[in-house]
Amino acid sequence: MTFSVPMLPKDGSSTLAEGAQGAYNEHFVKVAQTLVQNGYADAVVRIGWEFNHSWFPWRAAQNPEAWVTYWRQIVTAMRSVPGAQFRFDWCPAWGKGELDPEDVYPGDEYVDIIGLDIYNVSWNPRNAQDRWTLKRTYTNGLEWHRKFAASRGKPVSFPEWGTGKRPDGRGGGDDPYYIQKMTDWIQNSNLAYHNYWDYGARDFNGTISNGNMPNSEGEFLRILGGAK
Repeated sequence: MTFSVPMLPKDGSSTLAEGAQGAYNEHFVKVAQTLVQNGYADAVVRIGWEFNHSWFPWRAAQNPEAWVTYWRQIVTAMRSVPGAQFRFDWCPAWGKGELDPEDVYPGDEYVDIIGLDIYNVSWNPRNAQDRWTLKRTYTNGLEWHRKFAASRGKPVSFPEWGTGKRPDGRGGGDDPYYIQKMTDWIQNSNLAYHNYWDYGARDFNGTISNGNMPNSEGEFLRILGGAK
């Protein structure tokens, strides 16, 4: 089981600096206690995901040094709970973002898995092959992810991946080529886990389980053990 745990609420007042000083440790101890008590002592905990971009309150670029120290505070607090056997997933999102993720890597002692959230969306390539090349070769893309994880001796994860459309129409949509290439990449990785984004979020609809994208759904099931 994987749990994504925010580093900060959307209250406009909580800060990375306070977190780095240990001000919020008690909250993460309670989270860890709840997980252990409910049978999830060995869960994967994905802290403060997509930190290299701008859309979450815990965006690392606002205070990189505090972000790293705060991550270490969280991991130490959660590990302090008796029975805890968590694995911690450090997970940027695909693309250049606001800073180089490597600049805020908390250290091997505090990271067990190196994740990447990656969706079939791009602003320029208009065909499936070019979109895939971009996802693979671009700054902080798939090739970077694999190389960096190997350099740290860590397995990889893909906690969020999918094809679909944004409200503005951008995205590969029903793209079985992306499904085929992405599943091949996953199967040839030093993989901890992956999760397809089978959900119609407001900013990206990646649902394939309802017939919305039949070609992608069929390819997904063909490769990953569904319909033959």
